[in-house]
Amino acid sequence: MKSGVSGPVVDDCRLCGALGVRLRDSHIMPKWAYRRARDETSTSGSRDPVRVQEGVVIQTSSQITEYMLCEDCEQRLGRDEDYVSKLASQEDGVLGLTSLLLPGIVIKTGPSAEGIPTRAAPISHLDCQSIARFAASVFWRAHVARRHRFDGLHLWNPQAEALRRFVLGKSPLPERMCLNLIVPVDGDELTSVYAHFLATPGTGKKGEDSAHQFIVAGLLFYLTTGSQTAPLICLACGSSPHALIQHWKAIPYLMNAARMLLDAEPKGRGARALHDKYR
Repeated sequence: MKSGVSGPVVDDCRLCGALGVRLRDSHIMPKWAYRRARDETSTSGSRDPVRVQEGVVIQTSSQITEYMLCEDCEQRLGRDEDYVSKLASQEDGVLGLTSLLLPGIVIKTGPSAEGIPTRAAPISHLDCQSIARFAASVFWRAHVARRHRFDGLHLWNPQAEALRRFVLGKSPLPERMCLNLIVPVDGDELTSVYAHFLATPGTGKKGEDSAHQFIVAGLLFYLTTGSQTAPLICLACGSSPHALIQHWKAIPYLMNAARMLLDAEPKGRGARALHDKYR
C-alpha cells in the first residue's frame, strides 16, 4: 500500500526527531522482503506474496509504506536491512544464513516436532547488533505507523521508545527486553515452506511479560520482555547469541498462521495453491 502522496512531504522525522525535514516514503517491512516473498517457482497463478485479511487468503503486490523518516535515518535503517537481506531466503529460496553458520557446532537443545529436534547455532561471528537493530526497527516502525494500522501489534509506548533509542544507538535495550532469531524448517535441512512467507509484526502476549513476532523470507524475529526473555542468546545483549532452528510445527505462532491459512477462504488460483500447501 503506497502512500499515494504527490510532491515532497515535509514534517518531523519520527526516528531522530529532526524538525521540518523532507521525509522519505519508507517501507515498514523492507522492500526486498516483498521480492523474496514472491514464489518465482509457482506455476499456479500469481507469484505475489500471500496475505490473510479478514478471513480471506489473497495474494497481492501492494507494499506498506509511510512518510516517517528523514534521509539520514532512511540510510541508517537501510544499512541493517541490507545486512539481513544476505541472511534471509534469497529469491531462489536458498537461505543465505546456511553458508554462514560455523560447521559442526549446531547443537540439539530442545524437544522434537515431526522428528526434528530444536537446534541452536552460534552466530556471535555475525553482526548481531545489525540484525538486532533491523528487528527493532521493524517493530518500532509498525508501532508508530499512522496510515496503516497494525492492529495485531500491542507494544507499550515505553517499549517502543526503548526500541527507537536502541536503533539510534543512544542506549542499549533495557534489562528484560530481548530480540531473538528463529529459523523455521521442514526437516533436517534449512529449508521451509515459510521461505516465501511475509508476516507483519504482531503480538502473541501483551503486557509486562510480552512476546511479539514477525517473519520475513525464512527468518522469524521475536521481541520479548519480562519473564519471556532469553537473554543468553539475545541478538542485542546475549553473551552467546544463537539462532534457534525449529520445525515450524513446534512454533505456536507459525502453527496459528497455518491454521489461519487453512480456515481462511482462498481467493484466486495462486492463493488456493498456497492454501493447499499447508494442509
